[in-house]
Amino acid sequence: MTKDATEKTLQQTGLRKTADRLRLLELFDPDRAWTADRLFVKLGDVNLSTVYRNLTALTERNILCSTVGHDGKALYELAERSHHAHTVCRDCGQVGCIPCPLKDSSDHLLEFFETCEACLAKRRRLNRKA
Repeated sequence: MTKDATEKTLQQTGLRKTADRLRLLELFDPDRAWTADRLFVKLGDVNLSTVYRNLTALTERNILCSTVGHDGKALYELAERSHHAHTVCRDCGQVGCIPCPLKDSSDHLLEFFETCEACLAKRRRLNRKA
């Protein structure tokens, strides 16, 4: 989310605009889902308990929603997202969102395993050096 959209969303839902909450929410976009652990690593200087408290508050206000991924961990994503499937990078674990190919049902969890663009680019660079 952009900084302006993040601030507007927090204001509309009555949540305080804290620096940690703004940084966390700005990481979300319609094509990405996050685990709390990955958010913790990405944010770097935010306590894991702060990440979980913010995820809980944002989920309770229907800004984010959560589902369970293939590994049993909760995945958090923007609540406004329509039914979709996930891609999971085999190398780094990044979770992406794609349109679901199953049109008649939303009573399932569908995940595809692949190598993300960032990991493919990294492999290409390493192969060129070798």
